[in-house]
Amino acid sequence: MDLQQSRILVKKINSLYNSLDLVEGQLSSIERDLMLSYLRQLYDIFATTDGATSAPTPPAREVVTPAPKYQAPPRQPEPTPEPVKPVATQQTPPPVQQPTAPVTPPAPVQERPAPPPSRPAASGAPRQALEQLFTFKKAGDLSEKLSESPIADLNKAMSINDRLLYMNELFGRDMRALEDSLQVLNRYDNIDAARSFLISLGEQYDWGQEERIEIAQSFIRMVRRRYS
Repeated sequence: MDLQQSRILVKKINSLYNSLDLVEGQLSSIERDLMLSYLRQLYDIFATTDGATSAPTPPAREVVTPAPKYQAPPRQPEPTPEPVKPVATQQTPPPVQQPTAPVTPPAPVQERPAPPPSRPAASGAPRQALEQLFTFKKAGDLSEKLSESPIADLNKAMSINDRLLYMNELFGRDMRALEDSLQVLNRYDNIDAARSFLISLGEQYDWGQEERIEIAQSFIRMVRRRYS
């Protein structure tokens, strides 16, 4: 049994479940499919210990026959209005256009670099614990090496599952803060240059807490692939 994978799935389920409260109980189709996907993956991990080979068949949905639509009674033909005689109007001459002065085009405006994304005040996470987030073991088998393949754009490479997980656990449930941070990280040339920015994010969002260390390491591991 892969306990580490099951632990991450449970955290994803909890994060998605907590995010449902933000929309007052309204469940979208994307969130429902995500929750079903997490539950099936978690079931498959625990089912392998008994020799089970397939997930249980979901219960059949009850088919509700829609009520017959109300048919409005046929409309009575409206009476034909009498034709209105046209009233002769006096035509006015078109206004004389006055010559206008030539319009001077405005001077080009120089674009200024976008300010860094706003973040909440720092909560004082230990810097030593954040430094340990950058310690990774060397990839051993082929699957681990493939998971560290280079990526060109952090925004495009991140799946919707990981986007929801990182937003809820690492960025205070603020999707704008996550997207702005990814744009900033895309501009760095190497992980050493992005290290101080990542540590500042960890200090402000408490990445050094025990329940966030594994998720923060997976996020930093994905960012490191941007500079491979």
